[in-house]
Amino acid sequence: MSAALDRSTAQIGAPDVGRPCIAATGSTWPYWTPEPTGATPIWPGGWPAAEDFSGSGSTGDKFGHGTHVASVVGGSGVGSGSTRRGVAPGARLLVGKVLGDDGFGSSSQVIAGMEWAVEQGADVVNMSLGSSGAGDGTDPMSLALNDLSRRTGALFVVAAGNDGEQGPRTVGSPTDRRLLSLLVAGVSDKTIASQMQLSRRTVQRRIQRLMERSDAATRMQLAWHAARHGWL
Repeated sequence: MSAALDRSTAQIGAPDVGRPCIAATGSTWPYWTPEPTGATPIWPGGWPAAEDFSGSGSTGDKFGHGTHVASVVGGSGVGSGSTRRGVAPGARLLVGKVLGDDGFGSSSQVIAGMEWAVEQGADVVNMSLGSSGAGDGTDPMSLALNDLSRRTGALFVVAAGNDGEQGPRTVGSPTDRRLLSLLVAGVSDKTIASQMQLSRRTVQRRIQRLMERSDAATRMQLAWHAARHGWL
């Protein structure tokens, strides 16, 4: 199975839209040149601004994911004879580098990039990133996203995760924080399953996955790790 932009963009109606917009690739650093420039054959909309929030000292892409995402967003498809164009090839890209050259960063870096993007007038803010921590929508990043969306009308497009209950490369969900809270409170697997409307097997599988993430040998160690790292 594979994905091709000459088909997927048509499936979501992208060729029929075409309204000019400013897209901020807020989670990545999507271009090869170290400084923002005008339009290029690859990104015809150009990128009017770029900012480094990672502390790496450069907005250049040394990891690669950002370049990939930027091409999906606004690539011209010049390398494929314009058949595999991005979703919005005329979009102007605001580049906020919030993750370091190793692909990792902090929530505060991401939030700073989100705030910068809307201040620059971004219509759409892409956040192609994830975290091993659990969340239920009340963490600082989620609250910042809700506030910025409400105040500015910017559309945040956020990854759904790559390590869901079905294993690697599956969609995650924001239920782990609640599961951990119940586990720490001493609630049985059976009761957790009932309250969360999950099967007991799913609950046990999610707990095992969290233990593997935190390198915990026991549930007590998992609870300690969750409290120490803000998972609760």
